[in-house]
Amino acid sequence: MAAALLDRDRIEIIVIGGRLDHRLGGTTGAAAVAAVRQIRADLCFIGACSLAAELGVGVFDCEEAALKRAMIEASGASVVAALADKLGTRGAVFVAEAGAIQHLIVESGTDKTRTAPFAAQGTIIHVAGAAAND
Repeated sequence: MAAALLDRDRIEIIVIGGRLDHRLGGTTGAAAVAAVRQIRADLCFIGACSLAAELGVGVFDCEEAALKRAMIEASGASVVAALADKLGTRGAVFVAEAGAIQHLIVESGTDKTRTAPFAAQGTIIHVAGAAAND
């Protein structure tokens, strides 16, 4: 993922060390959490295994949850990208309240009734692939 942004000007990319988890495609563990806690980012992007307005963001791995929690806490704003089938579901491990997420990116064609509870909480909804005026 970080390599895809290498040719972008004015974007600083920080890659976190730690234990490489092949299932997640990234690093986790105490070293990664400690590194994230030293950063003050403007914006973080996280994925979610589950996301519900009343239950918040969830995942299925404790170390992944700890890292994502630290990322949200270290950032000025947070973005969650979630497929439509993840909305309204509950993960095994809590990451953050839905109100901690300022932006939600959903796939094109997602039923607006699934995003309405987040919009009602003040989350800005973005539709992937949609023009800025849509």
